[in-house]
Amino acid sequence: AALAAAGMNRARLWFDGTTIRVMPAPPSAPKTTQELTLIDAGAVSENYAGIRSLNSTGVADKTIVRVLGCVANGDGGDGKFCLDVSDSTSPDNGGAVLVDATGRRWKRLTDGLTANVCWFGADRTGSASSAAAVNAAIMYLNSLIGSVKLFFPSGRYNLKAGVTQK
Repeated sequence: AALAAAGMNRARLWFDGTTIRVMPAPPSAPKTTQELTLIDAGAVSENYAGIRSLNSTGVADKTIVRVLGCVANGDGGDGKFCLDVSDSTSPDNGGAVLVDATGRRWKRLTDGLTANVCWFGADRTGSASSAAAVNAAIMYLNSLIGSVKLFFPSGRYNLKAGVTQK
C-alpha cells in the first residue's frame, strides 16, 4: 500500500544475497540475482525454486509471496506463501512448506479444507509420474489436525510407481 501511494505499485524487489532493494524498474543485474516483482504490496515468484533460492535475511516476518506455479506458471502449484520466522525446524515438504536459502520457512496460505496434489508437483498430463507428489501430499495431510480433503484437479495422473502413504 505504501508503495502504491508512492506511485510504485509495479516496483521490483531485488535480493542480491545480502540486501533488499526496491526499484521502480529492473536494473541490469547478473542472472543469479533473485527478483520478486511487487504487485499490490505482495512479491511474486515464478516457481518454488525462486523461494528456495531466496536469501530472506532482512525480510519481515509474515511477508507474503505469491508463487505462479510449482515448476512452471499455471501447473497448479500456484498460491501464496507467508514467511514464518519463528519456525526453524519444519522440513520442506515440497508443497506446503518451502525452506529458502537462509533456512527460513515459507508456509502456504490455505483454506484449511483442501490440499491440491499439484501443490506437491503432481503432473496432470500423465506424462510424468505423480506418485511421489501424491505421497508427499498424503504425508502433509497426515501431519494436520482435522479433516482436510486431497484434491485432484481434472487430468490424467501417472501413479504406476505406487502410492505408499495412507
